Order: sequence, then structure tokens, then C-alpha cells
Amino acid sequence: MIIRESENSFIMVAQHDHASLSGQIAAHFKKEFFIEEVFFDDVVLAVQEHDRSWIGLDDTPLWNDRRLEPISFMDYPKIPKLTFYSAGLDETEIMNPYAALLCSLHYTSFYAHSQDKEITQFLNNERERQSRIMATVPHISEKTISYHFRLLQLCDDLSLYVCLNEPGVSKEEEHKWYRKGFKNSEIFSVNHEFIKAEWKSKQHVSIHDFPFEQDFQAQIAIKHILKSERDKEGVEQAYHQAELNIQPIWFIR
Repeated sequence: MIIRESENSFIMVAQHDHASLSGQIAAHFKKEFFIEEVFFDDVVLAVQEHDRSWIGLDDTPLWNDRRLEPISFMDYPKIPKLTFYSAGLDETEIMNPYAALLCSLHYTSFYAHSQDKEITQFLNNERERQSRIMATVPHISEKTISYHFRLLQLCDDLSLYVCLNEPGVSKEEEHKWYRKGFKNSEIFSVNHEFIKAEWKSKQHVSIHDFPFEQDFQAQIAIKHILKSERDKEGVEQAYHQAELNIQPIWFIR
């Protein structure tokens, strides 16, 4: 779950809904950025499904007693998270092996330097998956795979930018992760600089350098959980009773 807090409520976005926005973003990228356009649909699917593993986890929001807020994707307990990561990747591999390869690379990138026993086992299993899938697509270069992986990460970041910031927020007050642009995005920039985003209104996000075919509209599903309802009903019940709102966003030059 992606969490943003206001004075009277928690704004909550399910990870798979965030991934849906990521997929909408990917579908509007200039085709030249896919290198091999034959993989356009596979890459867009990977971006769209990259958080499939979170569907079950987000069905039951958890409460952080220490911070007095819902538990977000950033501090979710390790063991259930790893278990659902593996299960979601299994589902994605059935749908599309190449999409699963990119999603697996995404998840394993979180733990590149970990020495934790459970994480090491997860990494070993995913490296086996990656090797197995790559053996079925030997005509794709590692450079192309890396390029598609970075496109997935940029779409993920652009969607997180929308989810983690109050619509219309000033550049100085936006989430600290993105004030200087999106890391590893320079390969999609004409000027070879980090791509940057900035809210221009409550529905318009300006992107520079603009990597898309044209300005476009997308949408994200969100819930506003009143703190008073959470106190009365508990976080799980309050979440399921809250209305699902569709927030439109325009990505513009």
C-alpha cells in the first residue's frame, strides 16, 4: 500500500492500482525508446503487472502501532512480502515470461547487497527464474533487457511521484525522492539528464525532457480513509468501506 497523510485522513493507493498507472504511462512512451518495438506489448504488460505480488497483501491493510499509521510498502514485514513476491512472479510468468523476467529484475534490485538468509534464498530462486527465461529468448541482448528494465523503473517512479505527492504541490514541498529528478532516467532524455516532473495544477504534471509521443491523460484509483473512521472501525474495515475515487492526471510538456 502507498500511503500519504493529510490532517484528517490517510490517502491510500493499492500497489496494483499504482502499477496500472505505470502501465498507462509506459503505453505512451515514444516507440524509439523500446529499441526493439516487437517487445512493446511485453514491456507494457511488465510495467502494468509489476506489483501483481501486492494484490493479496493490500487486501488486508495493516496498522503500525508505533507510528500510528497504516503500514506502507516501505515498511511491510519481510517474510509475507517475499512469499507474495514469489507467488506474483509465478503468476506473471504464466501470463508472459519476458514480462516476468523484467518484474523479477525489478524485485531483486531492492536487495542487491543484502546478507539476510531469507532474502538470499529469494534472490537465488529469482536468479534461477531469470536464467531460465533468458535461455528461452537468446536473441535478446542483455543491453536490451537492461534498457527495458530501466523503462519499467522510470514508469514506476513516475507513478509513485503522483501517488506520494499532494496534487498541485510546489516543487520545494514535493516528496524528497524526486526533487532532483528520476535516477537512471537519463537514457530517455535528449539532453542525457535526469527526467524531472513538476505539478502545474491539481491535475497536470509537467515532464522534462518529455519522453512521450504526445500529452496524454491517465488515471489512478485512490481511497481517502478518514482518521475518525479508522479509530472507530479499525484500518481494515475503514479501508474496505471507503469509496474508491478515480483521480485523472494529465502528463504534459
